[in-house]
Amino acid sequence: KGRSIEAGGTAQFDVQYDVTDVGGASVGVSVQRKNAGKYETAPAWETSGNTDVTGTGTQKISVKVPSDASGTYRLIFTLGDRTAVYNIIVS
Repeated sequence: KGRSIEAGGTAQFDVQYDVTDVGGASVGVSVQRKNAGKYETAPAWETSGNTDVTGTGTQKISVKVPSDASGTYRLIFTLGDRTAVYNIIVS
């Protein structure tokens, strides 16, 4: 999967989860923008597919990139105390 996405486009991610000790949880998605070599918190982007899950499986999550975004970004997927980072370039 490429890491370059056009502004206004949508990226899809297959996110694996294991939620066995709680009644249900959802994967959070936050955004950081690279500015002068450092990542800074950016406004949230529209996401879909990250509904409450239980058990173990894979969830397809879509992230819509705003049409006015360009630059290098970091998407942070969070579930409980676990995080996964995915860097992208928006053109």
